[in-house]
Amino acid sequence: MVPATMSDIRLTLWGWIGLSFTAYVVVRMLAWRFRQPRPGKAGQWVERFRSWAGTPFLISFVRVGYFVLLPYLLLLRGVTNSRWMGLSNLDWPRGLGIGIPVALAATALLVVAVSRYQHLTHNGASFPKSDFVVQPWGWATILPGVIFSEVHWAFYRSGTLALGWGRYTGCFASLAIILLEQALDPTVANGVQKPGKSLHALMPGVFALLSTLLFYFTANLWLTIALHWAVEWAILQVVARTAPVREPGGFPFAQTPAGT
Repeated sequence: MVPATMSDIRLTLWGWIGLSFTAYVVVRMLAWRFRQPRPGKAGQWVERFRSWAGTPFLISFVRVGYFVLLPYLLLLRGVTNSRWMGLSNLDWPRGLGIGIPVALAATALLVVAVSRYQHLTHNGASFPKSDFVVQPWGWATILPGVIFSEVHWAFYRSGTLALGWGRYTGCFASLAIILLEQALDPTVANGVQKPGKSLHALMPGVFALLSTLLFYFTANLWLTIALHWAVEWAILQVVARTAPVREPGGFPFAQTPAGT
């Protein structure tokens, strides 16, 4: 049954956001534990699952369901709406006029920051997805992760915007939720402590901030996705051309979003 009043809509929406937040943190913690060497039969089962040919496709299927289908189904049922998600009432000329300069400024700042970081570490920043962007159709390998991140963040942002606090407060309140979610991810907490990986571990937070700024100025999820992708592709191009050469491996569609 679709909630009948605004109070019901807000309560139901925040219930789903709470479930989504909890599921993300729990799964990331479990994934971190299972990456560590485990003795006995438990370790053998983990290794079998990791080496199974269908594992990347299964993970991708789950990720599509969690990051995209869940918000989409809630949108269809009226739990959230297209305006809060940035899918309607779009002003493309104004959005492009503000969004592109913001994206260009972010790209310039991040290129300088990444280049400086690589110079200081002397061994290049570790960005696994940079191995893919220099391959044919490499630009497409990062697109799923960008879409997953942006739709996920837009879902959280719809909850804060639904409270009627205004776009500024709503956008940055959702950013606080996103950063808390990332801070509880053991991969991020561990990565920031390792030389050569700390910048990569912090990049999801950087792109969450960029996404928040882009949405605040444009209120357009489609444009935010496109500009996020362009900035991330540009940064990975810089990393791929300056970091030590590695053989690409893995299945990029099964990787976690926004550089994680």
